[in-house]
Amino acid sequence: MKNISKRATRYIAAAGAFVAGGHMAEASVNQGVVIGDKFLDQHLDLAVIDLDDNSSPDFVMYMFKSSYSYYSYSYIYAGVILYGMSSGAYVGLDSGSWYWAKNYGNGDVIGPLTRPNYAAAVMGNNFYWSSSFAGSDAVQNNPGFGNIGVSIIKGGNTHYGFIQLYTDQVNYTVELFNAFYESTPDEPIVSKSADTVPLLPLASGLGIGIIGLFGLLKKRKQLYI
Repeated sequence: MKNISKRATRYIAAAGAFVAGGHMAEASVNQGVVIGDKFLDQHLDLAVIDLDDNSSPDFVMYMFKSSYSYYSYSYIYAGVILYGMSSGAYVGLDSGSWYWAKNYGNGDVIGPLTRPNYAAAVMGNNFYWSSSFAGSDAVQNNPGFGNIGVSIIKGGNTHYGFIQLYTDQVNYTVELFNAFYESTPDEPIVSKSADTVPLLPLASGLGIGIIGLFGLLKKRKQLYI
């Protein structure tokens, strides 16, 4: 078997353990799928979120980034938008007056959403994208690990969920980790912090299988670190 680095094996093990543990502890909370570029750092980088993993996209998050020069002045414009793609897909907004996504910390209850809207600004800089236009509870004013509260309509019922992410306003980047939703209609969901190791969009059974395979390979001493 080819050599596998320590970093790769730890990544797989951490992803499988998180998914398996999360599903066993919270049977009604389901993990969605994040497709595309999970690390948004360039103009028009985008990721699609299938919150209920039904092969129909619910949200898209994308970045715009450009520069502008005028005489001796030079500006960088950067921002990230979360947009609901399916009918009834909404984002929870902050307590301000504009369209900024609200930040939910570990253990916060999501549902019903605060000022639900089909789109929200996640992060940005310069002029109307600045933090001065965002409320104190916005993702914009709370960089680092956080969660964005969302909701979707399934069978005519509202289901709440959240998207885990990390924002870096110094380098104008956003990293996505996972998305989760509550399968019980109209039931609030409790947000949780993203693991520090980027997570794969794996089903719980596959996560358990990876852990088992990892252990088996280690026992057979076919895994060289």
